[in-house]
Amino acid sequence: MMERNQEIFRTVLPGGGRTGTGRMSPIATIKDVARQAGVSISTVSRVLNNTQSVSPELAEKVTAAVERLGYCANAAARGLRVTQTNRIAIILTSLSRVFFTTVLEGIHQEASQLGYSLLITETHDNIQEEIRAVDFFASQWVDGIILASSAYGTDKTTRDHIARLGSLFKKDTRIPVVTLEFPLNNAQVGAVVIDHEQAAYEAVRYLLQDLGRRHVIHISHPAWHYIGQKRILGYRHAMENAGFSLDECTVLEGDYSTYSGHALTRQALKRRIPCDAIFCANDQIAVGALKACEESGVSVPEQIAIVGPTGAGKTTVINLLMRFYDVDKGCILLDGEDTYRITRDSLRSAYTMVLQDAWLFHGTIYENLTYGRENITRKEVEQAAKAAMIYSYIEKLPEGFETVLSDNGVHISKGQRQLLTIARAMLSDAHMLILDEATSNVDTRTEMQIQ
Repeated sequence: MMERNQEIFRTVLPGGGRTGTGRMSPIATIKDVARQAGVSISTVSRVLNNTQSVSPELAEKVTAAVERLGYCANAAARGLRVTQTNRIAIILTSLSRVFFTTVLEGIHQEASQLGYSLLITETHDNIQEEIRAVDFFASQWVDGIILASSAYGTDKTTRDHIARLGSLFKKDTRIPVVTLEFPLNNAQVGAVVIDHEQAAYEAVRYLLQDLGRRHVIHISHPAWHYIGQKRILGYRHAMENAGFSLDECTVLEGDYSTYSGHALTRQALKRRIPCDAIFCANDQIAVGALKACEESGVSVPEQIAIVGPTGAGKTTVINLLMRFYDVDKGCILLDGEDTYRITRDSLRSAYTMVLQDAWLFHGTIYENLTYGRENITRKEVEQAAKAAMIYSYIEKLPEGFETVLSDNGVHISKGQRQLLTIARAMLSDAHMLILDEATSNVDTRTEMQIQ
């Protein structure tokens, strides 16, 4: 289990929360706001709820008083009148899952821009806890629920719960529910999911066609689960298209954990199951598979390649390297020193990272390549461009390195944008370069030359 770094999620009290003496500041009321602004309580209410027109002068007075006092309206009480609380509930199976960290960050960013706050809880993958959480948030009149559901079963309790999700109301307004990862059998409940079957197909196709592996086994999610079923189908489809029979497909059923990836990989190696590649259902399983191969003296990827539908633990490893998470067992050594004893700022300055989505700003190619670097020479820039296999392309441009890029370089290809960011990374003072699918849009020959 990894501890969540507290710099990712914080609770901030409006208006500072404490006085200089350490005692809690008095909580401002709507009466205090009215007194400060010199208006009636009803005027304050109209401004806050935007229910009736108020003169700009009065609205400005009320807004200034709210900010000065750090006033925070009682959303639940206001909801009794206007139904909207500007709160969204997020119910997850487990906050420890790495996948949800990125999801939460995206939700928070979008919600903040739209003026919503988030209420977050976890159910530990327990359907009864999920039902209680849904009932609680519905009673709080939230404006919507985002749910990573545990409603896998076909028992009456689960069926009734799924049916109810489409009929949650506050007054006459339905509370919308959207699920993550897999859809529920309810037309009133939305879902945001990836194509699990296609993702699995592409991962296995890569192992077979691009890497030339012939014995690919699959460590899956539970076969009764929607995601498990879809990814098994994608695995088998890719194997069949490559000319393998179903008898040559090996599926080892795991759960979702690092432990199952470790145990099943050890089992496969011990039983001498033909294997030169492992397709893992998720990153945690892949981490376990990597550990088992290391313990057994099997080199990765030379002897066994390991991959997942969206990676093989890359995000997990990067989060650990950057100390967005801390491990509670073992340690990570950088030049022989435990990263836990290195400050996060100095640790992160030791890395430079190139992601799949290349970032460029409005400016010349030269300015993009030298961003953040002082006293860099033209010769060093040209050498980095040559090492990244982008120098010839730049030289053919009419303005060369002085060519202006705009709108994140949309007028050049994705592959060229990736090569420019790799060149920029090569000019960095960092001790370690991390590439996270940084050459995904680059042709194979150029990729090999860069490596």
